[in-house]
Amino acid sequence: MNSPWLLASLCFLLAVVPTAAAIDPGRATGYVELNGERIELQGVYAHLHRNADGRLPFTPELRIVLADREIPQASLAGLESLPVLELARTGRVRGLLIRLDPDEPGTVMVTLLLPTRAGHESLVTFRYSNPDAGIVRQLKRSPTRVGGNIACPASGELKCSVQFSAPVFNE
Repeated sequence: MNSPWLLASLCFLLAVVPTAAAIDPGRATGYVELNGERIELQGVYAHLHRNADGRLPFTPELRIVLADREIPQASLAGLESLPVLELARTGRVRGLLIRLDPDEPGTVMVTLLLPTRAGHESLVTFRYSNPDAGIVRQLKRSPTRVGGNIACPASGELKCSVQFSAPVFNE
């Protein structure tokens, strides 16, 4: 076999295969339950927005989507109107969107990613400001990965328990 041809072929393949293909995908195990309907969660996506202009609730803002199916990573990018919210409104994903400051995870915003009746209504968001509520537990993060446990408070109609690990993409 001609080794210059083999080397050229290998270089070509390395040039056209995106580097993101080598990233270990996110993993989640657990569920979210609302009004007796249980949704098994299997996908997890994480995105860190630096929020340099201060327009978001947290600076920086770590977004974690725990989903029942695969979604585009880009659906977590942007400011207030995240594409993942439209996916949820129209029933193309179900799960949870967790938003927090990764340096101070005591205050957490949890948005239910569930279809709305009209497809354009606001999604339900809970804000937990009590660090003792322990929504996000055992948060472990590095510059490239985040992991931990999510547990919804015992009271109320919303129940959830999820373990996750995901690569972190930056905006």
